[in-house]
Amino acid sequence: MNLSATIHQMAYEHGFDLVGITSTEDFLAAQEHAIDQVNKGHMDGLNWYTKARILRGSSPSVLMPEVKSIISLGLNYYQSRNANDWSDAHIAKYAQGRDYHKTLKTMMRNYINALEKEVDYGISAKWYVDDGPMLDKAIAQRSGLGWFGKNSNILSKRYGSWILLGEILTDLSLESNEPLLTNCGDCTICIDMCPTEAIVEPYQVNTSLCISFHTIENRGSVPINLRKSFGQWVFGCDICQDVCPVNKFQADTRSNQFDTNRTSTSILELLEMSEQAFKAKFAGTPVMRAKYSGMQRNACIAAGNHLDNANLPGLLKCLEAIDPIVRSHAAWALGQFDTTATRQALKIRRKSEEDAGVITEIDIALGTSTNQ
Repeated sequence: MNLSATIHQMAYEHGFDLVGITSTEDFLAAQEHAIDQVNKGHMDGLNWYTKARILRGSSPSVLMPEVKSIISLGLNYYQSRNANDWSDAHIAKYAQGRDYHKTLKTMMRNYINALEKEVDYGISAKWYVDDGPMLDKAIAQRSGLGWFGKNSNILSKRYGSWILLGEILTDLSLESNEPLLTNCGDCTICIDMCPTEAIVEPYQVNTSLCISFHTIENRGSVPINLRKSFGQWVFGCDICQDVCPVNKFQADTRSNQFDTNRTSTSILELLEMSEQAFKAKFAGTPVMRAKYSGMQRNACIAAGNHLDNANLPGLLKCLEAIDPIVRSHAAWALGQFDTTATRQALKIRRKSEEDAGVITEIDIALGTSTNQ
C-alpha cells in the first residue's frame, strides 16, 4: 500500500478539496517574516500574536516531539450566490454558516480515525486550524497547496484563495509534495483596490488599517478616517479576494456547512436586535467573534455609509445604547445623514450624554468640534 497516496485519496473522500504533505523542518523564512510584521507594528491589536507564539508555531517538533510529517488540508468555501447578493449588511463568505473551526476540526478528527482503520494501527496526530499556533499558510505553501498572494492569502490553482486551511502533525513517515513554482507576477490589483490601503507592501498587511481586523477583533472605536472606506461590511471583508484574477472562475463548495441563510442579516436588523436575539441568531457561527456590541457598532458604520432612511429608527435606538462605543458610532452615522431631524436628535442626546468620547463624536457630527 502506498501510504502517501492513501493519505491523499482519503482526504478527498472525507470532504477536503486540497491535500499536500510536507516535512517537519522549522519554517524559518515564515518565522522571520512573521516576527518582522510584529516588529513593524503591523499586528498591533492582536495581543495574542506574540513572538513566543510565532517561534512555537514555526517549530513542529516543539508542538509534537514525535512528528515525522505534516498533512496540509484545504476546504473550498466559495459560494457564487451568497448572502451579500441580497443583503445590505455584508459578511465575509467564510463566515456565512457554521464556525469553520468546528467544521475543520471535526473533519480532521474523522479523517484520522478513518486512516487508523485503513492502516490498522494507531496514529499519533495533532491537528490545528488558524486558532492554533501553527503557521498554516507557510505549511500550505511548502506542501504545494498554493502560493502566497500579495494580499498574504494562499492562492490555489483550482480554488483561488477561497480555501480554509488546517494541518495535521503526525508520526507517519510520508513522502512530501513539492511547493508550486507559481507567483502573482506583476499583478497588484489586491493592493490597488484595498479601500483602506491596508496592504502596505506585497505580502504585508497592516492590521490597524484592515477592515477585517476592525470589524472582528477591534473592541473599541474605529478610527473616523477609516469609516467611510468600510462601505457596508459588518463582519470581515472580501475585497482583496473579490478583485483577484485567480479567483475569477471558481467552483462552489461541496460542503453543506456554509449556509448563507444562517447568517444573512440586514443593517436595520443588527441595529434593532436585542443581545438575546443576536446570540440566538448567530450562535455557532464566526459572527459571534465580533460580539453583540461590535456588530451594532459595525452596523452603525454601514448605515452611515449606506444612507437609507429606513435605518434611521435603528440608529436612533443605538444612540441610546448602553455601550458608549455603540452610541458614539451611531452619532457618527447620524451625522452622515445631516438632516434637520438627525441634527435635532444629536442635540437632544448631547444634553444628557455623560461619556466624553460620545460627546466628542456628537460634536464632530454636528460640526462643532475642534477635533475634526
